[in-house]
Amino acid sequence: MSQHRFKSVLLTAPGCVHCAALKKILEKFLTEGLLGQLEVIDASRQPEIVKQYSIKSVPWLKLGVFEFSGAQREVELRKWIARLNTAEGITAYIKHLLATGELDLAIRLIRNNPEFINNLLALVADEDKEIKIQLGVSAIFEELEGSSLLRGIVEQLGELAAHRNPKIRADIAHFLSLCHHEKALGFLQELAMDSDREVREIANDALRTTAH
Repeated sequence: MSQHRFKSVLLTAPGCVHCAALKKILEKFLTEGLLGQLEVIDASRQPEIVKQYSIKSVPWLKLGVFEFSGAQREVELRKWIARLNTAEGITAYIKHLLATGELDLAIRLIRNNPEFINNLLALVADEDKEIKIQLGVSAIFEELEGSSLLRGIVEQLGELAAHRNPKIRADIAHFLSLCHHEKALGFLQELAMDSDREVREIANDALRTTAH
């Protein structure tokens, strides 16, 4: 019996060596019960699928909400399947997308799954994230500026405004300015009196912008 109830789709093209290799790995997962079902699609015969998911190359694999392009290693796929329905897995996947330059896919993932905004917050609070991840997180927030998604997490951002790390407090000041919510003003006013100069500057800039 499959351990995971999710749809897996593999998009291939004729003569693609990596497609054949990935198909073999996935068929192995089927026999092991790691996959419940696998749909294999010839991209040349269903171009609408390519357009729907903005697919740039094959093989392309969809495991539940996870999407992967290009050759994949069996050991890594096993890890992703094991973490598919976990909060840790979703956070790790968003981080993976940002690390590999798949910003548009990360944004689409969160727009289609609003609950994943909490996983984005987990990355905001991560003190050890690389600069590429930090910039990617900021880019997602900026893309979602003024959206109901951001207005819905003002309180969580406010809690993070008390974080011990001034770099995270500085990010929070910027993110609060993107919420366009009156509750954000109170948190920004507190950050405008922060002990860290950069945090104060960002918060004060946000308050001046909001005032206009």
